[in-house]
Amino acid sequence: RPSSRPPPAASSGARLRRGGGHRRSSASSYANSYMSAVHHKTWLRRGIARFNRDPKKGITYLCEHGLMPETPAGVANFLYTTEGLSKSMIGEYLGDPSPFVVAVLKAFTSALPLTRGSLVDEALREYLACFRLPGEAQKIDRMMDAFAQHYYATCVDPADGTFSCADTCYVLAFSIVMLNTDAHNASVKKPMSLEEFVANNRGIDNGRDLPRDVLAGVYVRIQQQELELEEDVNVREVKRLMSRLGGKAVPALAAPHRRLIKRFAMTEVKDLTHKSPKGKHLRILFLFDDLLLLAKAPRWNSPAHIQAEYRSTVSLVGLKGVPLESSLHPHAFHLIDAHGGTVVLLKAPSAEVKREFLSLLDLYIEDMNEFEEARLSKVRRLNGRTAATATATATFPRCRRWSRRGKHGSSQRSTPWRPTRPDARLSSRRVVREPPRRRHRQQQPMPYRHRSQERLPCHRCPVGPPTALMAL
Repeated sequence: RPSSRPPPAASSGARLRRGGGHRRSSASSYANSYMSAVHHKTWLRRGIARFNRDPKKGITYLCEHGLMPETPAGVANFLYTTEGLSKSMIGEYLGDPSPFVVAVLKAFTSALPLTRGSLVDEALREYLACFRLPGEAQKIDRMMDAFAQHYYATCVDPADGTFSCADTCYVLAFSIVMLNTDAHNASVKKPMSLEEFVANNRGIDNGRDLPRDVLAGVYVRIQQQELELEEDVNVREVKRLMSRLGGKAVPALAAPHRRLIKRFAMTEVKDLTHKSPKGKHLRILFLFDDLLLLAKAPRWNSPAHIQAEYRSTVSLVGLKGVPLESSLHPHAFHLIDAHGGTVVLLKAPSAEVKREFLSLLDLYIEDMNEFEEARLSKVRRLNGRTAATATATATFPRCRRWSRRGKHGSSQRSTPWRPTRPDARLSSRRVVREPPRRRHRQQQPMPYRHRSQERLPCHRCPVGPPTALMAL
């Protein structure tokens, strides 16, 4: 018989348990979202670093980790909006002749915000500010063609009649780039005049000339303001740093893939059993994304623009930062290389500086170790292919003596000899003969003979080297 009483209420403990479950689920979801954000940031940083070294590998890495859709529009939007990408590498990638990259170039150019009535040189100036032109003429040709198509469709008014087709914009854009180089290159002794520029662009609009005032305006604006092919910010910062370093054998570290992370001021510890003298052994550390530069304070007689004296550079591959507990040297730590040797013993001015330096160092050491592992795996794969090819060549050698002749005596490609079964020497179609073995002349043993005087054997012949060479 069903009871008329209501069901018993849940106890406070059960209610707390249920509430705790909700709290745990919300905490776990927050942790998962936090970890996904951390992974996203790590993959993005490594993808940008890969792109600045090899654009195609960087795009592949970013697409594999879901940071961009593998479509021309998605890749173009990433190149247009992401900070930290090298403009030189963007230009090298967009100039690639593959069909996918050509579609990316069109989508990238279409994203350029142009307004109707914009001048062609001003629009070209905005376009070239997004990347750095490569040095190959064919790549520049493809980029100017994409720009001309976008400019003619967006900025040209058909009723105006200045440009009759997109090819006119293409030829004029290419001519503007040449004019900019001629006007602002120091090696050009006699710059192009206005009359020469007008003569060079004669008949480019389907056989008719462009208005002289249009060409004269382009010429004056280019002469007054250069089309700046902007250098990467990272390269500019590293060059500025290198110009302020003194000392001998300062390396040229400026590269599109290298980025200066932060600068730290610390003290080198010479002896763990004694306190470091105040104001002595000051060291300046420049942390890059692939190496660590060690410098010391400038001398009293150094020039005014010198901020530090170069000492050494240390690769981040296999490097470790190990904290050191010492009562005489608080906030000290070791830098240990891949072979286990101590590179330098440093002391940070505070615990916060030490923690920040070691955390950044571990972050970029992990990235460089991953890059190095990828490089070594590729080398192993290539070495495996080379070894397999060498084994096949040694098993089935090729020699000029065995090459066959065609009908008219022209030598064909030599075919490797493959031994047949002993019981199948004769065939119904043809007789398979074993080629004669090539014999080397026996060398007389000599008490001394320089290795340059030895006769080297044919490296394609199955016969081994002579005895004298084997003895060497």
